[in-house]
Amino acid sequence: MKHRKQIDRQAVRRECLARLRYMIDTGVPRLEEVERVIIEFAMDLHGDYRGKAAEELGMGVRTLHNKLKNYTRSEVQPGASELNSHREFSKDPAGRVL
Repeated sequence: MKHRKQIDRQAVRRECLARLRYMIDTGVPRLEEVERVIIEFAMDLHGDYRGKAAEELGMGVRTLHNKLKNYTRSEVQPGASELNSHREFSKDPAGRVL
């Protein structure tokens, strides 16, 4: 069994709320933008474990995988902390998100 790092759940929640507040304060955010923040929140909360994140989000792992594949997590999001804003998902040799 692999050892997973401890996740500061409160810090993850604060970051998600800060990003959502920023988006709302600057106008009505697009649904895709809100969805991305929520998906990233679930992934961070579950240590990037897609199975648990997908279950909590109420979607299939394959659907989550496809959505993550379309995101470029390396871009800095307005209002995001430096802690996770530059992190990328692990990729296999073909460039697919693991």
